[in-house]
Amino acid sequence: MQSNDLIQLLGNRLGIGNLNLDKNGLCRIKINQKIIIDFEEENNYLYMHSVIEDSVGKFNAAQLVALMRAHYLFNSVENASFGINDNDQLCLFSRIAVPGISEDVFFDIFESFVAAYIEWKNKIDSNALTSGAQFTSGMLLNEFEKSISNQMDNSSALPQGAPTDSYFGRFSGNL
Repeated sequence: MQSNDLIQLLGNRLGIGNLNLDKNGLCRIKINQKIIIDFEEENNYLYMHSVIEDSVGKFNAAQLVALMRAHYLFNSVENASFGINDNDQLCLFSRIAVPGISEDVFFDIFESFVAAYIEWKNKIDSNALTSGAQFTSGMLLNEFEKSISNQMDNSSALPQGAPTDSYFGRFSGNL
């Protein structure tokens, strides 16, 4: 399956007729007149990205720490990532390996991406973004250990036959 096939199938599932990548490998959709998601094809990958906040300048250090903690090992971002684009906008993005991906897995990735966008947009808009404890040098190791422990506890959540090194659905399992 090719990137454009996935985009067409996504369009069909969403009720958007004739959805395709353009000649530059780009496509944009708008969900509920609020969420704009861009797709970009490059080297057997399809990138999904969306601006969550127009300016990272609005965040204080504690809020940025909270975003990075959520981002750490994809703890709270549904296997997407936060990033800052050239316009200093906070974005959520995901990179999808196209070869061998099924329509259902692609749609699951898309749904998880939209869910993560909505969750984080709501947190940002309601000023519910907090950092928790003050950052200390051992904190990253502690978070890593908790994350690995949680993954081990939930190892049965990985769909049977899903490769653990490239599965983009809800991450869990042993590596």
